[in-house]
Amino acid sequence: MLSWLDDYASKNLQDAARESFLIGDKVLHEIAYDPRLPGEMINSASRQNMIETMIHFNAVGRAIWSELIDKVGND
Repeated sequence: MLSWLDDYASKNLQDAARESFLIGDKVLHEIAYDPRLPGEMINSASRQNMIETMIHFNAVGRAIWSELIDKVGND
């Protein structure tokens, strides 16, 4: 997510939208199927960082999709 967030602005709108969907799908799967093991068994700071990054990633992705939908609707 982080490398995509650093680079998405250089992509065309359709590619950025598609990639945000594919990457977001994978991360959401990881979050949804996280067994929520205790902090002693995993790196809970990394888990929290992934969740916080996904919140930001989702906001960026939604903005991209909104722009794409507006563009398609106006063409």
